[in-house]
Amino acid sequence: MRLWRRAVARTQYPRVSARQQQSGVAATDGAKLRRGVLKAYATGELDHATWGELIKPGSDALAPNASRRARRLLNLYYSKVTAAEEGPRTELAALLQGRGYGVHVHATADEARRGSISEPDRVFLRLARKVGRTKGDILMAIDDGGFDTDHKALRGKWWVNPRPDPAMKDIHGYDFQNRTGNLKQNDHWGHSEGFIAHGTHVLGIATRGTHRIKAIGVAHMNSSAFGPEAARYAIARGAKVINISRSLQDEGLVSEMVRIIRDNPKVLFVESAGNSGALVKPEYASRYLAANNLPNLITVAAADPEGLPQAEPRSRTCFGPTITVAAPAKHFSSTYGFFGKEHGGYEYTGATSQAAPFTSNVAAKCMLLAPHLRPTQVKQLLVDTASTASAWQGKVVANGMVNATRVYQLAAMVHLSRGGLTARKAATRIGLRGPERRQLEALVARYVD
Repeated sequence: MRLWRRAVARTQYPRVSARQQQSGVAATDGAKLRRGVLKAYATGELDHATWGELIKPGSDALAPNASRRARRLLNLYYSKVTAAEEGPRTELAALLQGRGYGVHVHATADEARRGSISEPDRVFLRLARKVGRTKGDILMAIDDGGFDTDHKALRGKWWVNPRPDPAMKDIHGYDFQNRTGNLKQNDHWGHSEGFIAHGTHVLGIATRGTHRIKAIGVAHMNSSAFGPEAARYAIARGAKVINISRSLQDEGLVSEMVRIIRDNPKVLFVESAGNSGALVKPEYASRYLAANNLPNLITVAAADPEGLPQAEPRSRTCFGPTITVAAPAKHFSSTYGFFGKEHGGYEYTGATSQAAPFTSNVAAKCMLLAPHLRPTQVKQLLVDTASTASAWQGKVVANGMVNATRVYQLAAMVHLSRGGLTARKAATRIGLRGPERRQLEALVARYVD
């Protein structure tokens, strides 16, 4: 163990030299953090001195998102080292939550990493390299309200209008209710004044794990009346996926949205099913968008952390024969906005509003891996690869939840097969083995025209 600690000290956590100390040169923030982490592991405890003199000063400059240094602290938090000293552990937890790691809800470091929206999606990135699809972006419209365009964790994820309208000043999108290009408005969705939360939270989940999904904000706060206008605006600017984390229930509005969806078969629409716990029936189609069975419309139910239909007192997922699939609701610690705060924060919350962007994100990555797939095929692919469960039998079309890994694997195989490989060779190329391989090989032919 001592030899291992010395090796770690030499490679990962180099100390400040004696010459630097004698000359009065202060240790850099990174060096302080490394020394503090090494000391904690070497002594077997995270005491107040190590925290206050080394780790905290060394971590204050960390960016408000996932990073290599933040991961070192994450591993330290979940190690036995931090079990004894409650004070430093509590402060370390707060620091990690401010970087997007939901340590207060996840049991392991791996779960916390996977629950961070700014951690890279390693499965998607690996498959993109395997199939040669590492370049190119996709534009996704976020139909919502309350966007913090200054949140540092969302830098590089906003669409930038190459030719903004001089009157609209629509740099990253447009607020159709307030008629302004300033998307940073209070969302009015039951949050206290000063919060710009709902759209910011949804956008973080919708763009997670990659910078190749660019988000265009189409805001109209707590009113759905501007939905059709917002959808037309997004489509005209090239949106391929439109996420709607709201329930459209007005008869005239639903009729117009159905017409827009039918007139744009090359655009995929993803809508949340709703949180009233109602059974959505096809006969409600004239006044409830989620009750419409349209080829390029995916409607999403919410699953709780155990994978069961969400049934909280204030949030019970809707379900029914027109609801396409279920997806995790409370899985990510996502971005949250506040007026007057430099870079916003993070919040762990969820319902169908969060299940929809999870699905939109997976669908967009699928389209990046296999760009020839039509929205109708992407919808079917999500159904074919879903993780079925008895709790979802008859409640959603897929009888289960979105399985992101299977979606990416099948999309990658379809892209390779379209390029001339057999399904078997495509599976070998991406390193697929076991029973999953045979199941996905059998599905490839459905998607190769």
